[in-house]
Amino acid sequence: MLSAFGVSAVAHYLEGGAADVKKGYDITRSKLVPVYPEGYRCSPLTSLYASWRDIDGSRRSEAHSGVDGGRLGEDIIAPASGTVKAVWEANWGWGKEGALLIAHTASELNMDDGAAYYLTAYDHLRYDEIKHLKVGQPIARGERLARVSRPVGGLGGPI
Repeated sequence: MLSAFGVSAVAHYLEGGAADVKKGYDITRSKLVPVYPEGYRCSPLTSLYASWRDIDGSRRSEAHSGVDGGRLGEDIIAPASGTVKAVWEANWGWGKEGALLIAHTASELNMDDGAAYYLTAYDHLRYDEIKHLKVGQPIARGERLARVSRPVGGLGGPI
């Protein structure tokens, strides 16, 4: 899940500077600068790609195929204004969870070059917290979307 907190963590890492590539990561600097609502700060990345550690620190049964950020129960906030593209109840094999996809224009990300649209994907959510969102609904920067959660009925159960 590279979600709002994951995007914020990456944006925090890339903050400022020229468009150079970070050695070994193929990441280029952007003009995306995180701004957090009062009382929020950048959450840590808690489960990295190919990691054997889960978001709660337990050992996974297989290497992770994504990047997770945030601690269980933490709020997930929108990194920029955007539009809901999809909301669904997912089951990736570990139990049911909510999933959300938001599209952002370059201008909503304060970028004047690059792709016309960017997507932020959010997994590991409680579906009950996002099922009210509708495709086409606008999302405001800093809006609370949901909380970091675990799949229900899967390994570890809900938080």
